[in-house]
Amino acid sequence: MLRRFRIDEHTTFAALASHVSLAAGRKLQYCDDDGDWVELNNDADLREALRAAPDADALYRVMVNDGDGG
Repeated sequence: MLRRFRIDEHTTFAALASHVSLAAGRKLQYCDDDGDWVELNNDADLREALRAAPDADALYRVMVNDGDGG
């Protein structure tokens, strides 16, 4: 399933996880500017992802996957 929504610097990791219905045992990851998938675990990780944005309207790809990496 593909979803598109906005987040900003005030969005918390808990709010993002709730929005994408992150279940226990699953991982939330984003694709960084090098093309690597980086795991998001907390507010600090989310802040770093947003800080690295080229501009305020940057599009991020976020993936929810099984905890085993699949």
